[in-house]
Amino acid sequence: MRAYSNPWRKLRLAVSYMVVASVIVASQGGIATATSGSVIFSEYVEGSGNNQALELYNATAASVDLSSYTIEIYADGANLFSPTYSVDLLGSLASGDTVMVARAGADAALTPNGGFSAGSLIFDGNDAIVLRDGTVIVDVIGQVGFDPVTEWGTGDTSTQDNTLRRIAAVCDGQTDPINTFDPSVEWTGFPLDTFDDLDAHTSDCLAPPPPALSDPLINEFVFNHAGSDTNEFVEVSGDASADYSAFTVLALEGDTSKGVIDGVFPVGSTDASGYWTTGFMSNGLENGTQTLLLVEDFTGAAGDDLDTDDDGVLDVTPWSRVVDDVAVDDGGAGDM
Repeated sequence: MRAYSNPWRKLRLAVSYMVVASVIVASQGGIATATSGSVIFSEYVEGSGNNQALELYNATAASVDLSSYTIEIYADGANLFSPTYSVDLLGSLASGDTVMVARAGADAALTPNGGFSAGSLIFDGNDAIVLRDGTVIVDVIGQVGFDPVTEWGTGDTSTQDNTLRRIAAVCDGQTDPINTFDPSVEWTGFPLDTFDDLDAHTSDCLAPPPPALSDPLINEFVFNHAGSDTNEFVEVSGDASADYSAFTVLALEGDTSKGVIDGVFPVGSTDASGYWTTGFMSNGLENGTQTLLLVEDFTGAAGDDLDTDDDGVLDVTPWSRVVDDVAVDDGGAGDM
């Protein structure tokens, strides 16, 4: 699944630049860890000059409030809970959406769709990066408290002079900040200053949205038998095993009380073959000239007169739209 960023989302970024002298206390009993499904780092850019950026991806099924989230930079083996720089986030991040945070002065390509610049987002290939939700560590790039001198990893998947993208199967962040870090396990590497595909992340974490239902159709109807009017019905066709409860079949009088609703038949779910029927009725549908309408979001009732001046044009339309219709005419003078 490919999740595209919404350019209209409203995210604000509060940036703080500090060399921390005090210790940030997270938990006296140990390091707090995240639960399954989290906001993760999905792209890492360690480029030339000021071209440093991080992409965040919401791998959860709900929108996430980012006001409690902080990006922490641990430079040159800095100790845990003593970050060298930090970036505080505000706003919200929708399920399956991404947001870019780039160093101030970075190439404009690192902040597509009005991304965010942070003066304190300063890191090199040997600096560990931590994403926190309050005191909870939700993801880590690198190994806090250890200085690899230049980088973690080798070649295109090293953290120096490369762009790294999280593989699609990763749905949870790394929550142990002092664990040995090998970027090749969860990241794919690209050359220096690779800026394409930013602010969008390919992920297997979220189920794709269900496909839109096809509009139902009036497939078959039977009424006005030569003998007694038994086994009358209306059949609707659509997608298999689909909920069409938003739709209703209406039977409109076309003889004397033109436009009056004679029958209201709420549609339900189709069967495995894609059909729904009213079931057999006796004298459930009026004989003679009439119109069947298949409408969506019906708010009227049986007996309503939709053609108040009987001119053949509906004056009242208590629905959002008509998706199908069929009419029969018994030949009577003035029928509609």
